[in-house]
Amino acid sequence: MAINKIGGVSTVGGGSYDELVMNGVITCNGDIDARSANIDGVVTVNGMVEAKENIVLGGVCTVTGRVKGADIRVDGVCTIQDNVEADHVLCKGVITVQEQISADLVEGRGLLSAKEIVGEKVNVHCDTKKRHIFFKRSHELCKIGMIEATEIDIDGIEVKTVNGHNVVIGSDCVVENVDCSGTLSIAEGAEVKNVNGQPR
Repeated sequence: MAINKIGGVSTVGGGSYDELVMNGVITCNGDIDARSANIDGVVTVNGMVEAKENIVLGGVCTVTGRVKGADIRVDGVCTIQDNVEADHVLCKGVITVQEQISADLVEGRGLLSAKEIVGEKVNVHCDTKKRHIFFKRSHELCKIGMIEATEIDIDGIEVKTVNGHNVVIGSDCVVENVDCSGTLSIAEGAEVKNVNGQPR
């Protein structure tokens, strides 16, 4: 197994790697294709990041293209201007996805915003303490256009549309529309404007 390390202050082109480790102030102009990728520091990727296995995004990271891997973990502050595709997505930092997150399991314990989240199970509980650290108004860093999944458990976020079978909505949520075909639980204090379907 070859480890490819890119560090320091540098500008590099894209390429194919086995195990890629980036740590520094780096601009990558081109697509990254790897078996696994660990990106940390202050990094801008002008292209896609794809890995057959895991991708870890730390530090302050911007990716202009798609991010695709089996397992994607965000520990830093990350902006992705295209789609995110994975079996499992875990956000413990701050992630902004300008398009869709698509994964079997999406877990959020930091701050997560996206145009859409689509998956089998979505469990997102945004950290309200971190919102205050970043000096944003309530829900600005935890705003999602649509969530569509079989199992949905959310708190601390603002969502336009929630579409699921079994749905749990926490007390610190603002939801415009809920379409539920199974069980629906809405905590006291949550703001839910419309409920459609025949939830139990």
